[in-house]
Amino acid sequence: MIDPFAIKRHSKVDPRRVAFTAFARLSDRVATSRFDRYALPLTDEGALNQVVESEIDDTDVNQRQMDVLSKHLAAVQQRLPGAIVEIGAYRGVTTRRMAEVAPDQQVYAIDPYIGYGGSDVDLAKFQARNASVANITHLRKPSGAGLADLAGTPISFIFIDAVHDYVNVRFDGGSWFKLLRPGGMIAFHDVDDIVFAGTRRAVWELARQATLVAHVPGLVLLSK
Repeated sequence: MIDPFAIKRHSKVDPRRVAFTAFARLSDRVATSRFDRYALPLTDEGALNQVVESEIDDTDVNQRQMDVLSKHLAAVQQRLPGAIVEIGAYRGVTTRRMAEVAPDQQVYAIDPYIGYGGSDVDLAKFQARNASVANITHLRKPSGAGLADLAGTPISFIFIDAVHDYVNVRFDGGSWFKLLRPGGMIAFHDVDDIVFAGTRRAVWELARQATLVAHVPGLVLLSK
């Protein structure tokens, strides 16, 4: 599987990059045209379904999604303690929340802050919010580069909220899923917005080799 960030090391006129770019664009067009086909069923989260979908400052994860994410992270840590990986940390709100839910586990936030939704301003906010949190480690590098750093680390929970196109979500989901402990969970944000149709398609494909645990609007959790 090709790392979308790694391919950008080549010149824009390199045949490998030209071919990959064409594939990426076509893949997202297919995802948009078949958006409804790639929908996963919504699940019943009980009383959590009644939570108002209020916004949270400095993140696109709403309160309902945060509650569902926290609930399942806590459940995983009770039966399968292990490290937590976040791909795409933005301003560190979900990073800190996961660190609070699992204070005995290390949270590895992987984000290079080189654009694609992560700027120097966002990095400064991430650092200010999490500098005092002992169980957060920031790896300032792309997802693919972080794989080597954490190979062999027992990982029980992964949250992916990075570049929202098909090739990136497919790479992030597929690559990190391989490092996930059996019984662990992987979560994806922004799965129900047609603007990010490629995200939905990539998650739908991964779900065929996993178990759907939860799906509330905008958030999917799968178990390995």
